[in-house]
Amino acid sequence: MQKEKSAATKRKIVSAAWKLFYDRGYDETTVDEILAASHTSKGSFYHYFEGKDSLLSSLSELFDEKYEELMRSIDPGMDSFDKLIYLNQELFDMIEKRVRVDLLARLLSSQLITRGERHLLDENRTYYRLLNRIAKEGQERGELKGEPAPEEIARLYALYERALMYDWCICYGNYSLREYAARAMPLMLGELRSEGKKQALIMGAHMSIAGGLAKTVADTAGIGANTMQIFSRNPRGSGYRDPSSEEEKNFRRIRREAFLGPVLAHAPYTMNLASAQEKVSEFARLVIREDVARMDRLGIELFVLHPGSHTGIGAEAGIENIIRGLNQAITGDERITILLETMSGKGTEIGARFEELKAIRDGVEHPEKIGICLDTCHVFAAGYDIVKDLDGVLAEFDRVLGLELLKAVHLNDSLMPFASHKDRHAVIGGGEIGEEALLAVLRHPRLCGLPFFLETPLDDAGHREEIRRLREKVRSIKS
Repeated sequence: MQKEKSAATKRKIVSAAWKLFYDRGYDETTVDEILAASHTSKGSFYHYFEGKDSLLSSLSELFDEKYEELMRSIDPGMDSFDKLIYLNQELFDMIEKRVRVDLLARLLSSQLITRGERHLLDENRTYYRLLNRIAKEGQERGELKGEPAPEEIARLYALYERALMYDWCICYGNYSLREYAARAMPLMLGELRSEGKKQALIMGAHMSIAGGLAKTVADTAGIGANTMQIFSRNPRGSGYRDPSSEEEKNFRRIRREAFLGPVLAHAPYTMNLASAQEKVSEFARLVIREDVARMDRLGIELFVLHPGSHTGIGAEAGIENIIRGLNQAITGDERITILLETMSGKGTEIGARFEELKAIRDGVEHPEKIGICLDTCHVFAAGYDIVKDLDGVLAEFDRVLGLELLKAVHLNDSLMPFASHKDRHAVIGGGEIGEEALLAVLRHPRLCGLPFFLETPLDDAGHREEIRRLREKVRSIKS
């Protein structure tokens, strides 16, 4: 009993300290403030810690506290591979919300130079015990390969997590750790999965939210998808319904249980940030502010918008308006990533050239919040030949924008011919791009880890068949 009370006291100190470090900053936080926030005595504090600096090594305990919570709540029936990805997502979500990048960097660097205990490598931690248990269960249930041993799987998993945290720190936290890990961890751990359980493509379709978000997740799983795109509000109007806190909580739970990949919210078609008319541009700014905040509360990772049309004032002036609008709408505190969509170039559309998207991103105050969504129909119609020279198109994208900015792909065939500058989607294999070229997009090593979203003219039953067929063909190519 006394031991449990002692552990609880230490946890209170650690939890209070790291909250203050995040809210106020490490240097601005005093021991007295930690004592007040944790409701503990100075004697208790110095029983466990020599001073404030020694609290830096307690971050591993904060992590373990999170893992203890997850051990109690995780669904025992969940696939073991999916459990490993889920644990990583939950931990990295906590890191982004509760741990400053500079302090994480201090911890990681101190573990490199210390001659004493390396807390992150202590295999008696809750972290390693949980990983070992999941790995052992996964091998017994045939969900993970029989080799390597569970202990080695745990070490590999920990190594990959540390690598991702080091990179995030080196980059000063200028991207979402959780979002990047959602793409990277399945790729890094993929070889551990049994042959019959290989991780599928992250693929979904545009889904209706008319019946509520919980139904949308169920419908998504029903068509064999592991992600989805939804409209952030009425696509042809301005109306929307704010989900209640209970609906938000329910959506997060259901999508976690369905183990959906990154979800994409699409802005309405009626907004035009490039417009010279103040009333039109103000509506667009309002939509972004409101919808980004609402999607953020739901934990949705990606928000895509059409950059806009200059309607006669010229592309340069239109781009300036888009930049001005994004600067007024984006605070920099958002967790969601805002994606500019590649466009076909019909009429006075902006975004048909990679250089235009670069000009927008380079001009905003928070470029770290901006990524790109590549629409295969649009780029083909804009004059980028993904049929005959996919590698060349991706090399050009990389040269102008950087492939690290590509966060999602709209996978659509095109009813219209190459360089037509007309936006007409077709079912996969029913257009000018063709199935083989789109399969090449799905299996390309620089793209295959991204989430793919179908916007093809089909109902749910049609999308179910389209997703099944594409998965089957990608698997047959790999084998």
